[in-house]
Amino acid sequence: MRGEGKWICSLLSVGMLAGAIGCEVSADYEVLGPGEVPDNLPDPPPTPREIMFKDLDINGDDQLDKAEFSVGRGAEDAARWFERRDADDDGIISREEYLPSGPLGYAPPRKPSTN
Repeated sequence: MRGEGKWICSLLSVGMLAGAIGCEVSADYEVLGPGEVPDNLPDPPPTPREIMFKDLDINGDDQLDKAEFSVGRGAEDAARWFERRDADDDGIISREEYLPSGPLGYAPPRKPSTN
């Protein structure tokens, strides 16, 4: 009966309730609060769009010029999509413009023209 209590505390030491019921938390585990993330998690795998951006970025400067962006596209299609993605009209597509963080993957809204 006595060993049974220690076993239950050992199981609970992995969870956040261990301290609340008086169990000793093992030093092998880091107890995190709500919303906290461990520091030692591996980076998530790249998304298909991140892989595509890297493949298109031929010179590795972390941005796409018109020639890089146009690879594998028809001229008209490439021009239309380049204009849509180049939200700040600087003639390049940044990683942020190509890999928008929105859940639907939309290009960021175009900035108003200063002309």
